[in-house]
Amino acid sequence: MAQPRAIVIGGGHNGLIASIKLAEAGFKVTLIEARGKVGGMLDTVEVAGGRVSRLAYVIGLMPREFLEKYKIPVIRQDPFQVIKVGNRVIPFWRDRERRIRELLKAGEVKFPEFEDKLFKFKELIYRRFTFTDNPPSLSEVREEAVKAGVEEFIDETCSKLLSEYLSEDLHYAFMYPGMENSPAYLIAYYYTTDWSFVRGGMGSVADALAKYARGVGVDIRLNAKARSIIVSGDEVKGVETDAGVLEADVVLAAVSPATLDELLGGRLRYPKPPRPGWRKYNIVLRDYPRMPEELKPYAHSILDTEAGELVIPSILDDTRGRPVFEFMGSLELLMEEFNGLRDNVLAIDVADPSVAEREYNVPNGDVNHIPMRMPYLFNGRPGYRTGIRGLYLGSAGSYPGGQVTGIPGFNAALAVAKDYGRSLSFP
Repeated sequence: MAQPRAIVIGGGHNGLIASIKLAEAGFKVTLIEARGKVGGMLDTVEVAGGRVSRLAYVIGLMPREFLEKYKIPVIRQDPFQVIKVGNRVIPFWRDRERRIRELLKAGEVKFPEFEDKLFKFKELIYRRFTFTDNPPSLSEVREEAVKAGVEEFIDETCSKLLSEYLSEDLHYAFMYPGMENSPAYLIAYYYTTDWSFVRGGMGSVADALAKYARGVGVDIRLNAKARSIIVSGDEVKGVETDAGVLEADVVLAAVSPATLDELLGGRLRYPKPPRPGWRKYNIVLRDYPRMPEELKPYAHSILDTEAGELVIPSILDDTRGRPVFEFMGSLELLMEEFNGLRDNVLAIDVADPSVAEREYNVPNGDVNHIPMRMPYLFNGRPGYRTGIRGLYLGSAGSYPGGQVTGIPGFNAALAVAKDYGRSLSFP
């Protein structure tokens, strides 16, 4: 029997992991990437002599098995996060006892119960519903959550659940703006004690994955933009690119569902994401400014203050060149918070939805491809199988959703392997 040919569209982390798994399952894999480098939004760029993570800037939701297998150079700062609200500065240590002690000292007496339930729910999701070729429904997850006694993460909104356990000024440390009326499932989705930096910036994740992919025989072709997906009847036949037609038995699209729909001429009618309002500032400095006294011991951590969320990866990562601040929030408030910051700025690179759309081929600049809210959670997101034989989707627009996890790419490859009678190992 001839070796089946697979084309993966998109060289982001999901596309790279999907290509690795397909190659390990015995497919002849070609990965095509429109840009001149792999990684997508995992991109390290140089700005005024400093190296910054242009878009994604921390890693924490990728399974540890993936991090270890692909040799991702993780820097595990401790505390992993520090929250400054009013007069309270609360370090979140990786060690549970130490973390709990700090929260209790800050007056958050219900935090231990909250975190215990949260981790119980996360463990349920990971064990039962994470690695699958058939995304679960809300009712399926709720049924198991009821059995485990943690159904509030399905039945309650983020705001309601947080109000039961935490002071109001801590709520936005556990949810993003816009999540208030979404299921508390999203609190569990984003909360982890594994948030870490990556040596060399987030582009190092892509570099490690690409090295592994080439090692298992994946043919990575850069500057190869997909123009259309060729379908005959209800079966995929290949991909038309700038350089010509590539024939294939399988096409796995690790791109936004909206992009896949465009490549098919609107055949699938996937939802089009609205334009979000995020903005990230990558600030390269001559020298470090004076830190607020209460934050000095934690300058190497993820800092959440009234200004926004700040990381200073160059403190721990000597590959960054000049001092680097990476920040999401109010730039004016940040300048006020850090004495001397304004005078130390060499350059500020601003990334926003227009940059993501124009430079990283993300429709409307939605980094999650499809909003992370109802009705687009669980099997409300497009499935890995598209209804066209041989055509699959495995990206942030697939279950379980956005952030740097690699799970959608893995699961899409799992669906391919199952449909073609191939075995797929974990991780």
